[in-house]
Amino acid sequence: MDLDYTHSKFHDAMSSLASEGRLEERLARAFGNLNSLTPDDFPDENMLRERFAYLIRSLDILAVPRLVGPTMDEIRALSKARDEAKNLESEIRSIFAELAQRTQKKD
Repeated sequence: MDLDYTHSKFHDAMSSLASEGRLEERLARAFGNLNSLTPDDFPDENMLRERFAYLIRSLDILAVPRLVGPTMDEIRALSKARDEAKNLESEIRSIFAELAQRTQKKD
């Protein structure tokens, strides 16, 4: 686990959130910053791994264009993710803040 790399990816995601565009577009860009991470890139404390796993699944639903029409389950998941867009943004900010604290303590 390289906490500096993980923190850097979340820093990039924060920049994406601060950019111009609709919230869903900014979340899609943040997904592009975060999709190379896995739960193993996080310390197993304060449920960071679980929080990230849920976050990335929800962002994936919002961000990935579909070549084929979505199934009913995908439509429900997309609708739920759209309803939770502000919460997803807040969760990215929250995880970033926690990672920032950990990297500062490490130094």
